Amino acid sequence: MKAWLLGLMLGSAIAQDRPQLAPEQAAAFTREAWLGDWVPEPDGDRSRWPADAVVRNGQSVQAVLAALPAASGQRRYLRIEPGVYRGPVCIRGLGPITIYGVGSPEAVKLVDGRYAAQPKAADAPAQPCVPTLGATTVGTAGSSSVVIAQDDVRLAGLTIANDAMDGVRDGRGYPAGAGESGGAQAVALLTRGDRIQLDDVSLLGHQDSFYADGNGRVRVANSRIAGDVDFIFGAARLLIEHSLIVSRAGRRAPGEAGIGIAPSTPPGQPQGFLISNSRWIVEGGTPSLGRAWDAGVKKHEAGGQWIPGQSPNGQALIRDSLLDARLRPWVTSTARRPFDAKSNRLAEFNNLQLPAAAFETASTGWATQDGGTSGGANAAPDAIRLIRDRAQLEAAIRELGDRPKILAIAARIELGGPAEAFRDPAYDQAAYEAAYDPKVWGRRKPEGPMEEARERSSKAQAKAITVRIPSNTSLIGVTPDAGFHGGMVLLSQVENVIVRHLRFSDAYDQFTAWDPLDGEAGEWNADYDTLSLRGARRVWVDHCAFDDGDRPDHGERLVFGRRQQRHDGLLDITNGADLVTVSWSRFSGHDKTMLIGGSDKHVGDAGKLRVTLHHNLWVDIRERAPRVRFGQVHLVNNLYLARPDGPYGFSYAIGLGLQSAVLSEANAFEGPVQPTQLLRWLKGERFSDQGSLLNGQPLQFSAPQPAGWSPPYRLPPEPAASAAARVRVAAGPTIAAEPERQP
Repeated sequence: MKAWLLGLMLGSAIAQDRPQLAPEQAAAFTREAWLGDWVPEPDGDRSRWPADAVVRNGQSVQAVLAALPAASGQRRYLRIEPGVYRGPVCIRGLGPITIYGVGSPEAVKLVDGRYAAQPKAADAPAQPCVPTLGATTVGTAGSSSVVIAQDDVRLAGLTIANDAMDGVRDGRGYPAGAGESGGAQAVALLTRGDRIQLDDVSLLGHQDSFYADGNGRVRVANSRIAGDVDFIFGAARLLIEHSLIVSRAGRRAPGEAGIGIAPSTPPGQPQGFLISNSRWIVEGGTPSLGRAWDAGVKKHEAGGQWIPGQSPNGQALIRDSLLDARLRPWVTSTARRPFDAKSNRLAEFNNLQLPAAAFETASTGWATQDGGTSGGANAAPDAIRLIRDRAQLEAAIRELGDRPKILAIAARIELGGPAEAFRDPAYDQAAYEAAYDPKVWGRRKPEGPMEEARERSSKAQAKAITVRIPSNTSLIGVTPDAGFHGGMVLLSQVENVIVRHLRFSDAYDQFTAWDPLDGEAGEWNADYDTLSLRGARRVWVDHCAFDDGDRPDHGERLVFGRRQQRHDGLLDITNGADLVTVSWSRFSGHDKTMLIGGSDKHVGDAGKLRVTLHHNLWVDIRERAPRVRFGQVHLVNNLYLARPDGPYGFSYAIGLGLQSAVLSEANAFEGPVQPTQLLRWLKGERFSDQGSLLNGQPLQFSAPQPAGWSPPYRLPPEPAASAAARVRVAAGPTIAAEPERQP
């Protein structure tokens, strides 16, 4: 531990109130170091586990435990049927045992409601495992709903709760003897043993929910622990992994911040608490990560003195986890010892922050209408997930469905793959080109076995590279590389979705289609957008980046005299999508950038496709920024950097299609282009602009008709020049963003 303490003392770069370990220091704080020679029981389908005894609804758990035969040394299994089981439970002298429920932890609840200051008779036991005879109050340990007072116990698929303070949370006030100043300790689970394993367990309380006592090894996995003050505390060697920690709100008086963990590690013990690959979510307020519990040391003002090397010195490391941004640093110990990185043993390593932005709702543009867009802002703590790969993303989507959810993206998620992974056995690119060469085939639509094989290949790719996002979702990036690569993120017929601080890149079509009737000479057309809104309603896209990645279309082959197009749109809004705001995003290096309205034939789009685009950056794009049909589209304070000599050239910025009505305010255009190149009239007639600039000079557009509508929301434009300066710096992902070259 000397090296660990020395590391905390090195350099001003280490925060004194929230120390961060270096990788070489963190290497000593691992699952293996905590478990030692203990190998926990493997996970599995609990419905297939044996049952040496069964507790049925209406029975006493304690009575069934007491009736078990004497321990034989072999592990025994006790199954608890769904139900609520009230009363204290003491697990002691039973030998190796697994106590489990089948199904979700919520189905089996062991609960009691005693608290530390609760009066009792001196000769009455507080808890079967912790009698505290002679005392006239229950005490902290005696308040425990469940006590494990032996080695080799596994709990799985259960909820263990202490509801003594639920009435305070519900507004009914504290019970006798308890209050903000003390007496409210109410333990759900107390462990005093070694090799104690908790899997898929919920521990619910307020103050002192989980008391991991003694110096034995306790491992908690895939579980939930909730409380508000010192709710994970004790001297055990405690490993919490792949779990959810919830700092609860609602019990404490205003201004009384919560406190998280409180280890009381003996001074010579290197392992205390290790929290790994978990999530820590805050219900409300700004609680602290925790403090050292100086067990046995009186408060400083009462004459107590903490002695280095003799008094407990709580050790804890929180690593590789997602932490709510509202969590405050470590605070003064229970003995009023100020937190000091030189003496305390509380630190972090490689954690990610769940930003406050994850809980924000749309505040601008069309996305504020018809009830607004909240995404997953109201997600329950268990519906906030850290996503590091596609498998985790798809698992979260399957499990959570349309529930409000926050998916914190912590990696570049690869959606694509090589052509060989999708190619139909009958498809060959060279044979396709030979078959449909206009010199041979003419200007007919491709058909026949080779085109059918291409279509089967294309369908296989589409199925593999498309991720569908359900309703009531907030997708938010929490690392610099967060985003999606090689495929399409699809919002189809869903509503109330927020997408923020992500990069969408390279939705590459391996089997692009030849259309000899597209234009005068034919075109190759791709199928995939990096982000596609098809019939989606109430969507907010904010601070995102969109591009073609490392495989730009201008690097593709010329076939039949035309460049093979591998990318369709960056962000397309079609099929009656409505009430969409796109803000502070960056669109770069692309041809057909944004389509609002997919076809003149989609007459059902009339009255929909209401979209606000504000403070976006469009750089090195050829056209469609956006190209609009039918919709009422509001363009405010966007910055367009036209580069006719760039690899994509420049055709136009805003395309005015059939029955479109575009209102433009204070947009800035820069580049060697003429005003007539900024708009393209594509059967549209309604357009208004005020306050826009081209190379710093006022623009005057002429249109057959004005836009003819006014926004039903407030979004006053700022002057185009000052907006452009801000957009140039701030458009694109900014949470955890790395410095980026300005265009």
